[in-house]
Amino acid sequence: GAVAVAPSAPNTVYVGASAAGDSAGLYRSTDGGEHWDLVAIQGHAVTSIVIDPHNPGLVMAAAGDTGVMRTTDGGRTWKSTLPDTKVGGVWLVFDPDNPRNVYAGTRPIAAGGRGGAGGAGAGGRGAAPVLTPATDSQIYRSSDEGATWKKTGAGGLPGGNFGTIALAVAPGTKG
Repeated sequence: GAVAVAPSAPNTVYVGASAAGDSAGLYRSTDGGEHWDLVAIQGHAVTSIVIDPHNPGLVMAAAGDTGVMRTTDGGRTWKSTLPDTKVGGVWLVFDPDNPRNVYAGTRPIAAGGRGGAGGAGAGGRGAAPVLTPATDSQIYRSSDEGATWKKTGAGGLPGGNFGTIALAVAPGTKG
C-alpha cells in the first residue's frame, strides 16, 4: 500500500490498497479522509503514489503488475504511461527541485505482460514477482511530468538479481 497527500491541497489524499481481490486499487479522498472513492487500478496492489507539488490534479500511481498510471484531471481519467509492457512500477519519486522530472523504479512481471486474466503468475492481477537478472529491473526517467518515459543507463548498478528498485532524489542535486 501507499499514501500521498497533495502538498498544494492537503484535503486531497490518495491511498493505494493492496488487499486481495477487487478491494485493492487506488482510492481518493477530497475531504481529508472522511469519504473515499475507488478511482483507478481496481484489483491491483498500488505500491507508490506521487502528486505534483503544485498541481493536485496531476497524480501518478505505480503497481507491480500494471506499470505507472497517470491522471491530469484529479483522477477522473487515467492513462498507462510506461512504454514497456513487461515491467511493473514499484516506486515513483518527483525531483524536488523540478517536478517535471519523475523517476520510476520497476521490476519485471510474469509472462504475458500487464493486464492478463488474474491469478498469481498469470501476468495480470496478482502476478507474482519474477526472478530475473538485474538488467530486467529498470529505472525510468520522465522529463515531462510522467507523460513519456525513457530507461536510464545501468552504469554503476550492481550485477546479479536485485529485484525491485526504490528511489529517492536529493534536493539541490538537479535530478
